Order: sequence, then structure tokens, then C-alpha cells
Amino acid sequence: MKEKIPSIITNSEIMSKGLDDKRIAEAIEGFGYDKEKITRFRQKLSKAKESIYSQTIERQQMLNANQEFFDKRLAVDKVIKNDVRLCSMMFTVNPGLASTLPAFLSINSYSVWYNGYMTFYKGLLSNSVALNILAECKFTADKIKDRIAVLEEVNGLNAARGIEKGESEAATIERDNAVADLYDERRRIREFARQALGSDSQLLEIIGMKVAR
Repeated sequence: MKEKIPSIITNSEIMSKGLDDKRIAEAIEGFGYDKEKITRFRQKLSKAKESIYSQTIERQQMLNANQEFFDKRLAVDKVIKNDVRLCSMMFTVNPGLASTLPAFLSINSYSVWYNGYMTFYKGLLSNSVALNILAECKFTADKIKDRIAVLEEVNGLNAARGIEKGESEAATIERDNAVADLYDERRRIREFARQALGSDSQLLEIIGMKVAR
């Protein structure tokens, strides 16, 4: 199917309108393409248009979910890096603690980023020595818990965008199937029309069939 989707819809709408012409409808009915089949074609046209609309909505929702996730993760990454810098400065009094600090993790590898920094914060929360040192600059256990909560929020956004991606892909498959079904039905009508209308270029053009002159 080389024809683009917008063209398939436009040409199918032209054909649907043209089939209101009694001369055309009666001619192709004489070859077996009756009113019931015309109704079926129009139903397929409606289904294809609805599926295109649904796919457009689902794709936009996926893009929105992706953008929300990326924006939130970028903002959180900046906060985390400041926390790591703070800990690096405060832990100079304790080389053992300083050696446990993570390097700045790449934002492009989500699982490494998320798991690495979650481990970092949970490690701080469970280390009384670290908590005592950080308390001097008011970086408390409650703030660390807030950071963990924010990371969990980012992880929730990541899961949500995965769901949106799946729904968008399903909508795309549904759209493609509906359009392909419409395309095949329109092709059948064209075949009937060629047989029923012969070389009547005027009637053929009414249903969108170009005739060489």
C-alpha cells in the first residue's frame, strides 16, 4: 500500500460522495456491489477516520508523558548533583564516607541513574555518622527522605510513559489495519466500477477515478 493515509481518506471520501449518484450505484449494483456493500464501505471509512483521530490523541499523550518525564528528571538531576557536591565538601573530615560518594551518573542511562542515586540517598539515611555531619548544614534525614520521594515520583513518570507508549503503539496498529481495510474495499469498488461503467469517464471521475484521455 504505497498511497499515503491522507490521500486514502480523501479519495475514499470522494468515492463515498460519488456513490450517491444513482447512475453509478445502479451500475455497480448490476455487477454485484449492492447498497449493503456501499454501506459497508462507508462504515470502514468512518472507522478509519476514527482510528486516525484516536491514534493522533494517543501519540500526543505519549509525547506529553515523555516530555513531563524528561523535564522532571532533568530538574531532579540538578538537585542531586548539588547534594553530591555538598556531601563531598562535608565528608572531607571523614575519608571513609567520602569514598562512598557516587560519581555524577549519566542522565542518558535511566536505570543506572535511578538506581545509583536511590542507593546514594538510602545509604545516607542509614548512616548515622553521615547524618550527624550533614546536620551541621541542615541537610537532615527529612530532606533525604524528600529526595527519595522525588526519585520515586520520577520513576512513576517513567512507568507512566511506558504505558502511554504501549497505548500509542496499539492505536497505530489499529489505525493501520483500519486504513488498509478501507484501502482494499475502495480498490474492490474501483474494480466493479471499471466493469460497470466501462469508458464513461464522466461517471468514473465522479468517484475519483482518473481516466486517460
